[in-house]
Amino acid sequence: MRNLLPLLLILFAAPAFAQDTTADLAPMSAEFLDQKLWTALGKPTEGTRGFALYTRNMQPKSDTNFEFWVKIMPTNAAAFNRRYSLPRDSAFVIQRAIVDCGKRTVYLDRTAAYDTAYNSLDPRSSDLIKSEARSRVRPGSVSAIVFDYICLKLQ
Repeated sequence: MRNLLPLLLILFAAPAFAQDTTADLAPMSAEFLDQKLWTALGKPTEGTRGFALYTRNMQPKSDTNFEFWVKIMPTNAAAFNRRYSLPRDSAFVIQRAIVDCGKRTVYLDRTAAYDTAYNSLDPRSSDLIKSEARSRVRPGSVSAIVFDYICLKLQ
């Protein structure tokens, strides 16, 4: 009987822990990735290494903090994939962005790469993941465009 109570507690708590792991995977469905549900974020950058940014699910956390998803659509996928060491078949990249306008920082994490059929690719060796750290905004980077649009143009 003494062993039964801890066992029941574990059985009742296990589904709650399992829900947390599926919550991170759920937003990456084909419906979530569909281009028509995203909003353009500024003008696309030019050149063969250029890209367009799109946003979805923006949540203001305070007057100067924002959290949202960013979709990076390269102008030339082959050049973009080489530049950032992405899988060759990558058509676009999704990242979660946390912007702090007061501290001039942008944090990009939860990087995922997809092909044109919305199949998930492994971006672990990508340079986009290596920069998954809260950092000051650098001119010409993805984080600079995100920061400029969110902190300077929307406010």
